[in-house]
Amino acid sequence: TLDSLKIVRSLFAFEDNGLDALCQKFGIKGKDKVTADDWRTIIKTGDEKTLQKVSRYCRGDVRNGKELLEIFLPYAGKTEDYGTKKAIKITA
Repeated sequence: TLDSLKIVRSLFAFEDNGLDALCQKFGIKGKDKVTADDWRTIIKTGDEKTLQKVSRYCRGDVRNGKELLEIFLPYAGKTEDYGTKKAIKITA
């Protein structure tokens, strides 16, 4: 496995290593803000609009984490296809 936070901490001396701060440093678009009240609203009421907001936030975490990992892979000595299996063509 690769941990982008471990890679960042081992190579850079940033004051803030949080996902949003790293995205700003590397020019990656930020994501919507979610508050504790948003999470409480979902738990208490199941409000669909708030659930969609939090869903966008979570997808943004995944998207931004992936973009950062692609930036950091070379620092870890890995290629973009690290951890994937290439398709094998089988002929009969």
